[in-house]
Amino acid sequence: MKKNIKKGFTLVELLAVMVVLIIIILIAYNIIKRNVDETLDNTIKANAGLYIKAANALISEKSITDANYDSGLLSVSQLDSEGLKISGTKPDSGYVFFTNAEVTNSCLVYEDYYIQYSNGNLTDPRKGQCSNFKMEYPFEFTKTVQTFKAPFNGKYTFELWGAQGGEGGKGGYTYGEIELAKNTILYVYVGEAGPTIQSLTNVGGWNGGGYSGNNSSSYSYGGGGATDVRTVNGEWSDPESLRSRIMVAGGGGGSFSTTSYTKSPGVGGNLKGGTGSGSYGSDSYNGGGGKQTSYSSSLSETYRGLFGSGPKVNTDGFGGGGGGGYWGGSNGYGRTGGGGSSFISGYTGCVAVISDASNSPRLDSNGQTCVEDTLDNTCSIHYSGKKFTNGVMKSGAQEMPTHDGNGSMTGNEGDGYAKITYIGS
Repeated sequence: MKKNIKKGFTLVELLAVMVVLIIIILIAYNIIKRNVDETLDNTIKANAGLYIKAANALISEKSITDANYDSGLLSVSQLDSEGLKISGTKPDSGYVFFTNAEVTNSCLVYEDYYIQYSNGNLTDPRKGQCSNFKMEYPFEFTKTVQTFKAPFNGKYTFELWGAQGGEGGKGGYTYGEIELAKNTILYVYVGEAGPTIQSLTNVGGWNGGGYSGNNSSSYSYGGGGATDVRTVNGEWSDPESLRSRIMVAGGGGGSFSTTSYTKSPGVGGNLKGGTGSGSYGSDSYNGGGGKQTSYSSSLSETYRGLFGSGPKVNTDGFGGGGGGGYWGGSNGYGRTGGGGSSFISGYTGCVAVISDASNSPRLDSNGQTCVEDTLDNTCSIHYSGKKFTNGVMKSGAQEMPTHDGNGSMTGNEGDGYAKITYIGS
């Protein structure tokens, strides 16, 4: 008789079974994980929703007797200290931003996840932490004074870009950080690019750009206006308003139309504006850049830069207009205009004016009149007491941030620009 022989699984069959089992396990794992994730998401969303409602109730109640709760930014820890209570789980950290006593934006952290709230909707939770809250206030050129009113107590960054001279020097850049009380009012003056219409003379960019000139068939272009922030409102050229400037980004000098001579317009400066030059005549024809306490070189007193602007005179010999600035650049004479200087209250090397009634330099820490190229930081502080920290100053020949902050550029082209950003308490 033949014996019955039982055969086992082959190796291939065993591998096939293992693959099937692994697939089944992976499918089951993904289903379980998805269910766990959905449960976690729903739990975080539910807790965040309860927290937003509780924050709204607390802020609304506080706003009745405290104006500080009309608009502002509060951290989770600050809300905890105010007695906020909810039935669900409180977030570990984060903030709520509110306007008209109602939460409009929020970011809350629950362990390793953060969830955001905006326009009445909650996002899905994401791995990570809340980024720092920022609120930007941009100011483009409008040829008018623009008002900024600080919405909250806290720290703000100020960034200014001076305007470019007509076909000429690029504008400078300034940056600084400052603590402001809620409802502090400041005035923003954004410079205009120097005009480039050859049929027009006696024109310069708004906010201090020096006038262009002509010489028969040869024309020059106006200087670029400065961009600045002031504590006193008024016409751009009002003396008291000019003295109230706490930050200035210099405008560039204007160029000219003829191709017979080389030309190198002065850029909007840092502590000093760039010198405008060319190949026409002697060096005395150059348009000197503005400085911290005075004008720089010029052919004559008529063409010298002024406190706050390039000279507002028609330049013989098709001289380019000087750029606006803390001190304006001088007009060129058959040459390009000089760039205006920049200023930041609190930035070492700057020289503030002594009072709202005088353009004279203030006194240093030893009681002496401040001078150019000083290293005494007392000299830089504006009479208002408002001053910036972490200041940055770039000339129009240097690399600076783009207006949107997402890149870099060498000097500012065209009209000026300003941006104020609230970065928190």
